[in-house]
Amino acid sequence: MRATLAIVAGALLLAIALAISAPASLLDARLSAVSSGRLRIADAEGTLWNGSGELVLLPGGTRRALVWHIEAWPLLRGQVQGTITAE
Repeated sequence: MRATLAIVAGALLLAIALAISAPASLLDARLSAVSSGRLRIADAEGTLWNGSGELVLLPGGTRRALVWHIEAWPLLRGQVQGTITAE
């Protein structure tokens, strides 16, 4: 029982660590999927929570600098809160 609890706790901590350090580039695939390939994020840097990149509108290729910050705690309540700044 104690070994099982340790394994579950370790797996949970690993999942949390991976989520915290997830790269910003993961947003590109999701944004492309929900926009039917019309929006992409190029040159993504940082993490899912605090990142930057260039928002690209396709097919024209119009680019706009983008910076975002997503609050983690509201996600526990099922809410997404944060800021997105286009420069």
